[in-house]
Amino acid sequence: EKIMKNSILYIILILMIVMTSCTEGLYNQLIWPSEDPLVVSPDVLSFSDNGLIVISWDDDMAAEEYILYKKPVNSLIEPEQIYRGTDLIYEDRNFPGLDGSCDILFHYSLSKTRGRKAFGPSIPGLGIYSENEEDEWEPNNRLEDATELITTKEALLYYYRDSYNTVVRDEDWYYVDVNAGYLANIIVDATEKVDAFQYQVYKQVQNSITLGQAFTIPNNSNEKKKIYFKIIPIISQFMADNNKNGGSMKSYNINLDGTDLIQKDN
Repeated sequence: EKIMKNSILYIILILMIVMTSCTEGLYNQLIWPSEDPLVVSPDVLSFSDNGLIVISWDDDMAAEEYILYKKPVNSLIEPEQIYRGTDLIYEDRNFPGLDGSCDILFHYSLSKTRGRKAFGPSIPGLGIYSENEEDEWEPNNRLEDATELITTKEALLYYYRDSYNTVVRDEDWYYVDVNAGYLANIIVDATEKVDAFQYQVYKQVQNSITLGQAFTIPNNSNEKKKIYFKIIPIISQFMADNNKNGGSMKSYNINLDGTDLIQKDN
């Protein structure tokens, strides 16, 4: 009986050693959800700092590790693995040989692993290597984040697109305070004398902008109002070839050139 008890204790001890020495991978296999990891494109952020592209992705409880691949958009080379691990964000500053003289498009695709099996890669997200940073008024891509226009502001606008029809674009929201029965005179100008911009008042149609010439935004109501409008790119002026990968960034100045009384027709 004593021998049997000792044998049982020995077996329990061996089981405890085996259980406590299980690899993290084996433990993860026991707690993983039954469904496969979800293969989705990563989020890619450009222009937050010069020469920086930030790639991020959501946590996936069904995945053990994440693998991130990078490839120049117009290159025929195979994608390069630049990260493997459990983090949910990667900051890419590794762009050897690029001097910032022109913007270069990069694809970032994400795979996920569980055990020995890989899932993916995903459709790539689009990032732009650039020595330019977004302007100081960002983020003003939404009406809720509109910039008040009082004095002249220097701003940037961009539009990029790849063969997957993934678009990285900017649009700049502003607002002006306009008294009842008055109109605001807005002037947009740029060093590059190309009419590449449009404006759109909230809930109204888009209109073209002639550089250096004022467009007007009337307040036809009976009270002072904040009137919201945005500056948007004319895509054909930002793409060298509308049927290919590419895009560009353009600078402009915008100014509130006073307000005038709306002239009533007799």
